[in-house]
Amino acid sequence: SALQLAYLYRNMGKDREAQEMAAAGEKIVRETNLGRLKDDLLYFRAESAFLQKKYGDAIGHLSQMTESGYRVDLLRGQALLESGLAQDALQSLERAALESPDDDARNTCIFFIVQHLVKAKRFDQALTELGRIRDASQSLESQIRPLRALAYFEIGRYPDAAREYAALAAGSPDPRDARRYRYFSVLADFKDKNFSWAEKLLADIS
Repeated sequence: SALQLAYLYRNMGKDREAQEMAAAGEKIVRETNLGRLKDDLLYFRAESAFLQKKYGDAIGHLSQMTESGYRVDLLRGQALLESGLAQDALQSLERAALESPDDDARNTCIFFIVQHLVKAKRFDQALTELGRIRDASQSLESQIRPLRALAYFEIGRYPDAAREYAALAAGSPDPRDARRYRYFSVLADFKDKNFSWAEKLLADIS
């Protein structure tokens, strides 16, 4: 179908051809009144605009959809966050979490909320939200742990921060990242007045 070709072209980096296929699909909608296809094409337009960092356009396309639910609220929440409309974004992401079809989808919504809270330096709230994530995939957990470690550090839970940073250092495939995580593990131990352990770790990274 035109929509499938539009996605194929977009994935190949051929945006002009993708938009032409989307336009062809929209012509079919006008001629046949296929409501579901209309929504799918609007969602494609919204996704494409988001990927091009045209967040206002993405929100506009989503507002024209008759469909509501997880994928609409998730993308709207992301676009609103990028537009600086944090309160509306968090409401949209929370709706998406409630509408999510499975745990992975729900966890993804909460992760975007956590990212924003950490960026906004609302570390206590970020940790509360992290507590809502259940059975995170390995990929998601690798993104969560640095945020959790930073939040622990910033609110003064230094033993927890040291433990998280040490685990990150041990599991990091990148030597530069591992060294950076070990440094923050040392710093957390130092702030916790765990000087003997901090000195040992510092010797390991010197």
